[in-house]
Amino acid sequence: MNSFNYDKIINEIDGFDAEISRLRSDGVFIVEFPMQLSTKNEIFEFVKTEFPLDPLIKGGKNWDALADSIGGGLEKFRTNGIVAVMKYDANNSCQSSSSTIEFIDILFQIRNEQIPDDMKIYLYLPNGFVE
Repeated sequence: MNSFNYDKIINEIDGFDAEISRLRSDGVFIVEFPMQLSTKNEIFEFVKTEFPLDPLIKGGKNWDALADSIGGGLEKFRTNGIVAVMKYDANNSCQSSSSTIEFIDILFQIRNEQIPDDMKIYLYLPNGFVE
């Protein structure tokens, strides 16, 4: 697993689910990233349906265009915060695909460079696993 700087790592699934429910009730925009996505095409299709985008993604599958579109959309989409949620699954090799790692890296870049005060990235990491 890569060593990204997650804002919060939760090890108990009940605690994780309770935290996400609490954030939703507080009006936080939650994007749950299904870790089984592995191809670039799957990731782009997921982003088109789950993220506010500005400008809209057109044509090819360019990572820079995706980052610009997500970042622009999230900057204009004002809520009580944004949380991208990932659940680590030790049995799923898809989450370590180069496309998945690239997408997670884009989320961290957006969080760090564009909207640092409003965006958090949480990870559910089962007990016994270390980031």
